[in-house]
Amino acid sequence: MTGISTGIGLISGINTASLIDQLMAIEARPKVLAISRQTQLQAEQAAFMGLNSKLLSLKTTAAKFYNNKIFRTNTATSSDSKVLTASAGTTAQPGVYNFVVNRLVSSSQMLSKGFANSDTTELGATSLSFEWGNGKLTRDTELASLNEGEGVRRGSIDITDADGATASVDLSTAFTVGDVLDAINGELTLGVTASVSGDQIVISNVDEIDDSSGYYTATDLGINATAVGNTITGSQINQVYADMALADLNDGNGVYIAGGLGTTSFSVDLSNGESFDVVLGDRDDGGGGTESSVTTIQGVLDRINEHDTAKFEAAIGDDGVSIKITDKTGGGGTFEVTAGTSNNEQTARDLGIFTTGVAGVIDGDRILAGLNSVLTKHLNGGAGLSGNTALDITDRAGNTDSFTIDENSSITDIIAQINASGSISVTASLNQSGNGLLITDTTGSAVSNLIIDGTAASELGISTGASGVAADSYAGSNVQVQYVALSSQLDDLNYGRGVGTGSFRVTDGYGNQMTIDIGSDADTLGDVISEINSLASAQDVYVQARINDNGDGLILETELDGDSSPLVLPMEVESVSGTTAKDLGILGEASATDQADNYIDGAYEKTVTLEATDTLDDVITAINNAGILVNATLINDGGSSNPYHLSITSKLTGSSGDLIVDSGGLDFDLSVLTEAHDAIVFFGSTDPAKGMAIRSTTNTLDDVVAGVTIDLKATDTDAVELTVARDIEGMINSVTEFVSSYNSVLTEIGKLDYYDTENESRGILLGNSTIARIRSQLQRTIQEDAIGVETQYENLLDVGIRFGEGGQLTVDKDDLRDALNEDLEAVENLFAAKVLSDDQGEEIEDGVTIHSDETLYDELGIAEQIKRLADQLTDSVDGTLTIVNQNYDTQISLQEKRIELFDDRLAARRAYLEAQFASMEQALASLQYQQSALSSIQPIKSS
Repeated sequence: MTGISTGIGLISGINTASLIDQLMAIEARPKVLAISRQTQLQAEQAAFMGLNSKLLSLKTTAAKFYNNKIFRTNTATSSDSKVLTASAGTTAQPGVYNFVVNRLVSSSQMLSKGFANSDTTELGATSLSFEWGNGKLTRDTELASLNEGEGVRRGSIDITDADGATASVDLSTAFTVGDVLDAINGELTLGVTASVSGDQIVISNVDEIDDSSGYYTATDLGINATAVGNTITGSQINQVYADMALADLNDGNGVYIAGGLGTTSFSVDLSNGESFDVVLGDRDDGGGGTESSVTTIQGVLDRINEHDTAKFEAAIGDDGVSIKITDKTGGGGTFEVTAGTSNNEQTARDLGIFTTGVAGVIDGDRILAGLNSVLTKHLNGGAGLSGNTALDITDRAGNTDSFTIDENSSITDIIAQINASGSISVTASLNQSGNGLLITDTTGSAVSNLIIDGTAASELGISTGASGVAADSYAGSNVQVQYVALSSQLDDLNYGRGVGTGSFRVTDGYGNQMTIDIGSDADTLGDVISEINSLASAQDVYVQARINDNGDGLILETELDGDSSPLVLPMEVESVSGTTAKDLGILGEASATDQADNYIDGAYEKTVTLEATDTLDDVITAINNAGILVNATLINDGGSSNPYHLSITSKLTGSSGDLIVDSGGLDFDLSVLTEAHDAIVFFGSTDPAKGMAIRSTTNTLDDVVAGVTIDLKATDTDAVELTVARDIEGMINSVTEFVSSYNSVLTEIGKLDYYDTENESRGILLGNSTIARIRSQLQRTIQEDAIGVETQYENLLDVGIRFGEGGQLTVDKDDLRDALNEDLEAVENLFAAKVLSDDQGEEIEDGVTIHSDETLYDELGIAEQIKRLADQLTDSVDGTLTIVNQNYDTQISLQEKRIELFDDRLAARRAYLEAQFASMEQALASLQYQQSALSSIQPIKSS
């Protein structure tokens, strides 16, 4: 031999490895059979799982008819998709709707004057403040709120000016009083000027105004009249009315009504000594239920008058913008309205009746501002003028006039009062930011400084001091009109985005903590403040919540404990859940430990602190790093002298993002590039004058037409026709998908259970009883009538679904379409009916009733029956195929264990044979050795 081969005996030369393998192959025949059986079982299991997948798909498809309300789906088709598009849900009703898209949502954008450079010149600015929404001294009154809520019938008005020129002014798309004024003043063929005065519209340099033919717009605006002295002063069109929502009073701040069942809102103390408690909030209805809080003016009047109208009576005031209460007792005491429970004065103050009567009558304060204005009492964060009513103005020619400002007026009244002066030559208007007044001298003289003084001057933010200013105008400071109040709805706060539910942790200056949970039962900011203050008192946490001094947010202030111990920590508010603290603006930590600065002010006005050395680039960086709702950008206009501008854009869209930027003493000379507007759409007619005006803070309209979502793309003077129709083709596609899914299951079953005699091939589950049963159940269910459905369509044949070879279904789409068009509800019931049975059970003997564990139905459509069958077959707990799969798992596991056992036996047998052959080789080697030894013995030679 030339070498040693593995597995071949060194002595015997026998190929023991081959011999052992042959012997082991004989021994392993039972194992091979077990492996074959395991493979077969795995293949069968895989086949069942593939069928299970098909059935799950069928179940999903069948369930869509009921779950997705397939037979109630709609299409929404726009006649001009460049102007608007839409999608219709299942609740939409078919119809044709007209829309005139007058205005899209826009965001505020401002641009500063030009600067020579952006990175070297120090601007000297120390701060910039930003405010959004209601921070201005103007409110653009909606036409719909005028004339005691009857609104204005839009259309055209005919105007003849004082010079005899005539024109027709189209007001068919006017939404607000401001739109009316702009349209009239923008008619260049006329020399008239339109403005507002209190609750009226005033047209100057005019001769006559009439309704255009077929319209009543001038009449509804109160200006259908002939001029007196070239001026038409319209009739009062702005007033409080019975059905007016309390939320619309007080510049939208509403009326605060304290929570708690039966809480006294205020008391009416009559002059005869009697006192009556008035409850405006929730109260016991006397029958075990609860009567909800009042929400309208009429509700307030009813709650007051329900006591005894023979003794006192409340009504809308003679001025139309207040409430008056009349004492009929004729007593000699004081007639007044006093505070309610827990010394709550706010409700009576909001209603303007927290006062003492004169001659038996309480004439309440104004609770509705004049047109396009705000109430004076809401200046300075709600403090108003605080009794300071004296105003003295000296123009630059040295002429002086003194005014007594009415605290119960509107800003426009104050402006009109100053402008009506015959003694001085100044004009009053709003400053550039719109949050204060501007006094402009028109004398052209420089004899005197412009002097604005008096106690009211400081309250109005226009005081120059006694020495005045050597300038022709004086821009007043921000007078901080209040737009956050106890009555503010949480849904309206946070720049119109609302305050979410959640909880936050408050840590006071001593380290004491409390967790405030604001749930869906909290409606107003007053509810939040009450929750904070009551919990702080109960848990000895030294924090007090209130409306801040500027009336633009919630403030948390640190209080000292009973021993006036020194504070050791800055107050902190941390979020526990939700975004409530962030939405309220109070998330964070106070700036210092001392009591004066140990507070958190959640003002919605935001201030960006700057350095006097900051350049334009620095200012832009500081604004963008402040995390507020504006974007600041550098604009280069390419000019040669002052090309660099600061551009500021609000991140909020619509009127809620109307931006006010106050630069303090630095003149950025910000001009408005784009005004913030809500979208305005006129619905229901091709003529906007006859359509319903709709306002939206986004370009998406939800449920203007129930169940339809409309996306506004562009404006157009022409109406867009939106057609909502049943999605018949989509329904046909869904039925076709269902049929295809059903057929797919039968096809899969056919692949698993067949025998081809020609080539003698067979399906892997040929003859399997489970497969046969599933096929039978499916075919029987699909051919049966819908359960409990008594319409003209009771089975699939009635709607064009036929049964073909092998039980496969086919769809005659024309027949199905005809059925859908003829009786859509009947087709829906055929497929998707599902009405639970009121199972009364079966009485098997007197007093003994048994109930079925199975869910029973009075009505059940074909698709729902198929879904239930698929559920029974595929249920992950006790479904037929789940049990089959578990049985296969068991059998496969048994085979796996048999194979492991065989492996152990074969390994032992192999070891035995190898040992036997090794022993043989050893014996042969020994014999060979002995033979060799014997052969080496030499014979003895004779001598």
